[in-house]
Amino acid sequence: MSTERIVALTGFMGSGKTTLGGALAEHLERPFVDLDERIESHLGMTIAACFSKMGETVFREVEKELALELARGEPCIVALGGGAVMDPEIREAFESRGTLINLRCRPETLSQRLATTADDRPLLMADSGARERQLKALQAWRQPHHDAVLQQVDADGRRTDTLLTLADVIAREERTWAWCGAQARRLVVQSPAGPYSAWVGADCLASIGTLLENLGFSRGPVLVVGCEPARAHRKAVASVLESAGHAVHSHQVEDGEKHKTLATLEQLWSAAAAAGITRDRPIVAVGGGVVTDLAGLAAATFMRGVPVIHVPTTLLGMVDASLGGKTAIDIPAGKNLVGAFHHPAAVLCDVTTLETLPTAERRHGMAEVIKHGLLVGAELLTKIERGRFQLNPYDLAQAMHVKTDIIGEDPGESGRREHLNLGHTFAHAIEKTSGYQRPHGEAVAIGLVAAAHLSRQLGLCSASLPERVKTVVESQQLPTSIRGFTPDALIEAMGSDKKKRDGKLRFIVLEAPGETKVVEDVDVAQVRVALTRVLG
Repeated sequence: MSTERIVALTGFMGSGKTTLGGALAEHLERPFVDLDERIESHLGMTIAACFSKMGETVFREVEKELALELARGEPCIVALGGGAVMDPEIREAFESRGTLINLRCRPETLSQRLATTADDRPLLMADSGARERQLKALQAWRQPHHDAVLQQVDADGRRTDTLLTLADVIAREERTWAWCGAQARRLVVQSPAGPYSAWVGADCLASIGTLLENLGFSRGPVLVVGCEPARAHRKAVASVLESAGHAVHSHQVEDGEKHKTLATLEQLWSAAAAAGITRDRPIVAVGGGVVTDLAGLAAATFMRGVPVIHVPTTLLGMVDASLGGKTAIDIPAGKNLVGAFHHPAAVLCDVTTLETLPTAERRHGMAEVIKHGLLVGAELLTKIERGRFQLNPYDLAQAMHVKTDIIGEDPGESGRREHLNLGHTFAHAIEKTSGYQRPHGEAVAIGLVAAAHLSRQLGLCSASLPERVKTVVESQQLPTSIRGFTPDALIEAMGSDKKKRDGKLRFIVLEAPGETKVVEDVDVAQVRVALTRVLG
């Protein structure tokens, strides 16, 4: 059966969508469609004439109608207009039915390319000075939508080099559909050790043997680590790997934050030694965030580093814990204070495993999805607020992409990645003060509301933002307040927060959805006021 599906190129004007799309279609021997040309044929006039006579609104309506028609059609290469992916329905249609690739270019590259072609572009009809300002404003407006596309290819260099990169991306995507399922999505995660892939699919645990083969692991010892709640999934993974000829050793760890200890880590080291794990043999972690944290740290430290593959089976594990290489255990002084960065060789998410989760566990995972929505704002947050976020490969990949995009830019948490801790200074204090009896997802949900109140307390956001955050948290049936704690006890627990610098507490705060910042040396009185808003 053919794995060919529709491939669409998007990007800012001047990125080369039409030229590269035509060349790619010729290279792959597939049909090519330029959406703008199809619109002109449909209207019987040029795009510029359409803007002049009928306005942009009419143009966008026709663009959407014809784009969705193409997305439902036969496999081909499509060059989309630069503004098409501003419409979430268009973007979702192409990403869910095939591969959508954004062509990234530096501003100076675009300016150079547009210098001689701007007169043909209705959104840049102005003198050169005003045109430059228009270009920057348009880029700033569209950038978040282009950044949200799952597949990104740099298009600054020679067209022939970009063409070969595009062909390689498409080949990898089609291989993914062949072994991981027709609805599978692949995200590429950048790390200091090189890029790795995170796959999201349905019923794809049965393909983990193929995954190890694709990663270059020959038949040999594999240590599969799991916990009791994921026992059935661990057994399924072990069975598939045994059928593929691997010598599988299984080890079960106790579930729950209180078991993220040195004693558990020592047990994992012993299990790895008994299994015959070496630097070219993997540990496979099957379960939630506790399992991936423990197995990741064991892999980081055993023999000074062995490969690890994460198979998260909880929502929180998929959208957060399995991505980015953070591994850790807890000590009495605080949560996650002993750990290392150790990026996985791959991440495999099977959405059908989420069907076995208790309802409460799925709710807890939604706290991290909400956090990602607040970090990027716009489409993802709106989807959650309107109750349209589903536990399918497309929506999960969209939520995961928020984190993979950030960690690709800042793999060592020295800059933007710290913003992923939105609400977590409060959350970790709640967990520690509760003796880790409070589930992480619930603590994060309350922490997000507290962070919004602190943002308002500092005068950094609108008066309505804390209520909006509270409403979206409540929409997922997550708590927005907690009883039995005092502000002083929580503030004391924050003293061991690992985000401190020079003895000063640092908080991630919200100026607006999609706009966060780091503040430090906050007056304790303001933190206390924010806490009183969430203490029942």
